[in-house]
Amino acid sequence: MSPPARLNLLNEAHLTVANEESLCQGIGYSVSTKFLLSDLFSQKAILDQYRTERTPMALGIFTRQIKLEKKIDEFLNNVSQSGLMFEQGLAAFLKGNTDAFDEKLQQMLKVEHLADSLRRELEQELYAKTLIPESRGDVLALLENADIILDDFKKLLWQFDIETPDIPQAYHDDFLSLSRYSVEAVESTICSCRSFFKDLTAVADHLHKVSYWETESDIVVTRLQRNFFQNKDLDLCHKNQLKDFALGIARVADKAEDVADRLSIYVIKRSM
Repeated sequence: MSPPARLNLLNEAHLTVANEESLCQGIGYSVSTKFLLSDLFSQKAILDQYRTERTPMALGIFTRQIKLEKKIDEFLNNVSQSGLMFEQGLAAFLKGNTDAFDEKLQQMLKVEHLADSLRRELEQELYAKTLIPESRGDVLALLENADIILDDFKKLLWQFDIETPDIPQAYHDDFLSLSRYSVEAVESTICSCRSFFKDLTAVADHLHKVSYWETESDIVVTRLQRNFFQNKDLDLCHKNQLKDFALGIARVADKAEDVADRLSIYVIKRSM
């Protein structure tokens, strides 16, 4: 019998040193080889300790709840897609392509409905089945805050549809840049969230990008506001309307950074 087979036998039988001798005889070993089994016990103890110490950080918070992890992945996919839909919807709006804009708005509504359903299912499973009780509160807060980001993207598209603001051509590029930076901040946050559930050691690889893109969005939105109010061809109401839309897009990046800050705290808690 190979060493791995003997180790599996020990795992299944939960043997103690006291009955090693009978095991030796049962699998065809002489009593004189008893020390080999004792060595296996020592190796198994070391392996168990290593698994206990390393698995939580290496694999994230889920080790056996594969179905739950897949649902969370699907939920995060919806949040990520909402950002892409918003970016494409805004580009269509600025081009005056109402059909493409309406299409993105309808897609956004479907994604939001699906994400809400997934979030409710996840909340029910986490509570009803008492899964990951030590991290349940953190996971629920993370999902709720991610859902708020998706909802903000939807509200922004609705607002463009309702108010149909007249955005001068001179500001189109900055609006598109602002949209891209906010979406990039959200995408980096989503990548961090995925790592939180799969590999805690990789979370930091994405968190710093969130702050970078949030800073870039702040630069653009500040420039836009200054340009709005320095433009003498715009009346005050028009300036305020444009300012509100620009700030609304920039707030998405701010909320993404808030989620990232919370996530960094959750990682510290998990690693303690």
